[in-house]
Amino acid sequence: MQKKRVLRAIGRKAFSTLKPSDIKKFLQPIANQTFANGKDGTLTLNLPAGEFYLRFHQRRGRSSYGAKLAAQPLASSAPNTPGNSTPQPVPTALNTFSRRWLQQFGTSGNDYTYGTAVDRSGNLYVAGVANAGSGPAGDGFIAKYAVDGTQLWRRSIDTPGADVAFDVAVDDAGNYYVTGATVTGSGSATNSDVFVTKYNSDGLQQWIKTIATTVDVSGTIRNGLDAGLSLALNGNNLYISGLIGAFPLPSLGKAFIAKYDATTGAVDSAFGGAGTGRVEFGVADASAAVDLVVSNGVLYTTGITGAAVALSGSGIRPAGGDAFVSAFDGVSGATLWSQTLASNGTSQDYARGIALFGSDLYITGQTSGSLPGNTSAGGRSDAFLAKYNAQTGTLQWVSQFGSNGIEESQGIAIDSAGKIYITGETDKALFGGASGKTDIWVAQYDSSGNRSGSAQFGTNQADEAYGIVVDAAGNVYLAGQTQGVLSGLAGAGKYDAWVAQYGVLPTG
Repeated sequence: MQKKRVLRAIGRKAFSTLKPSDIKKFLQPIANQTFANGKDGTLTLNLPAGEFYLRFHQRRGRSSYGAKLAAQPLASSAPNTPGNSTPQPVPTALNTFSRRWLQQFGTSGNDYTYGTAVDRSGNLYVAGVANAGSGPAGDGFIAKYAVDGTQLWRRSIDTPGADVAFDVAVDDAGNYYVTGATVTGSGSATNSDVFVTKYNSDGLQQWIKTIATTVDVSGTIRNGLDAGLSLALNGNNLYISGLIGAFPLPSLGKAFIAKYDATTGAVDSAFGGAGTGRVEFGVADASAAVDLVVSNGVLYTTGITGAAVALSGSGIRPAGGDAFVSAFDGVSGATLWSQTLASNGTSQDYARGIALFGSDLYITGQTSGSLPGNTSAGGRSDAFLAKYNAQTGTLQWVSQFGSNGIEESQGIAIDSAGKIYITGETDKALFGGASGKTDIWVAQYDSSGNRSGSAQFGTNQADEAYGIVVDAAGNVYLAGQTQGVLSGLAGAGKYDAWVAQYGVLPTG
């Protein structure tokens, strides 16, 4: 007598883009298989990500049947392309990140570093805040480092009150530009103004501009929460993006992009068409344009829309909302295209970084759900990396990854060869042994979304990376905050700022 074991697909959860007919097709090779009496059989089949239910039944007789199923992920770093669940091939060997130097510094308060930039000589600039309290505002600063890690200077930002510097850019003459928020009124983080300012290479302030709004909250006029979060240079044009006219309860606020003359600081009143020199956009509830890049007269921005937002020590802290990516004409401010990246249900999707290489546009962030073609790792949030066609806005692929804990991706950069680098935090062993409450991680990807290198490091306390930039020589710079002591350096306060340089070494 022969035993016949029959496996059929009877259903699935919506963890992938598979249809029932797809499941049947994938399982057909192992359906109606026959094994010799008393013998075990082994069947191997590669299936897309998802959860499958199998039903067993006897064709004849009273023999007992059993099955043992084993699963192994083949390519956890491979992206899922919309409409195609077939995993991409992944490299067999991963590159390694080698730390060249790390500098930790701070005050007796909270200190953070956010934005990063490099000049044509390879010097590093970081934007941040020193001596902050429970909110983000304190003494905003810019620090400059040589390639070997020597701190050349650290300078405070000249604004009327407490402030925080979120981003920095440098031109070919060594002038640097800073944007952020300055706290007004009683010092509450719900009352803040946008600032953007220019300094020459000697550190002398050339000009400063602010944006301040008021909002009607149940019939009462209140100062709005306004913050500049990112900036980008294109010739003599300076663009900043961020959040404007926000208020936590009820959730209000728009994303914005503003345009200035980089030499004089004059507002380009033609930009946006309303005479204000800015475009404002977003859906119901609050929106924020968190990061910005410009190329060939086109602006690309990403962030979150339909959320409740507030300022915190880690920048914008939203609740709910969907990720978006949009393109604007750099002259008129007209929208060229706009896309939303959303997961299932009421999950939050938050894009925090954007980078461009040719016609390839990448965004990164985190999600608490399952993005198209992906499955949540089961934790509070997963990191993601997505690729779009810069001309059309068409989504090419999205790769979601994480653990059963928290993963956040907070910055992105691209090197001259088109390799993508993202960085953030995790509270699990994402790319190595977990060190503390949260660890810093950095990963390298190719243009197909395959992970080609990664590293995880930290102290026994909370550590995060916010900023990342790659110079012309391929050096990778990271910046963030730590509660502990990194690399034997003495801690100064509650949270210290840090900056580090890494090299990427091929394996094998």
